[in-house]
Amino acid sequence: MAVKPLAILIPANPSSYPSGSEEIDRANVNAHKTHADLHGIVYWNVPASGRNHTWINDVKTVYFVQPNDEAPYRCDKVTYKGEILQGEHFLTKSDMRAKFPAGEVNHLLGTRKKVWELERNGGYEADRRCENY
Repeated sequence: MAVKPLAILIPANPSSYPSGSEEIDRANVNAHKTHADLHGIVYWNVPASGRNHTWINDVKTVYFVQPNDEAPYRCDKVTYKGEILQGEHFLTKSDMRAKFPAGEVNHLLGTRKKVWELERNGGYEADRRCENY
């Protein structure tokens, strides 16, 4: 019997980024929730290992948790639940830039936009694999 994943659980942890790091906004669940409330949608990118991503279309729900800063330092409850409208896998940043609709960039929050920007415009390196995004 095959088991299909039904949801993705994202432990968003701002404290995993160094103090003053510009990338800290990527783990700010509240900022993404506010953005989704204002614009009706928000893009979130999830790293996935390997090259077989056929499972992604089976996932329709995402749950966000933020680790508790107090002992015992665990995720005691889900902070937000969201609906996944579409999933797609991009192997490189060049691949993302080629396929991602320019009009949708407004639905990216903060430094996530830099993934789609060219390096000369302040974005990240064009051909670095997107394993960390």
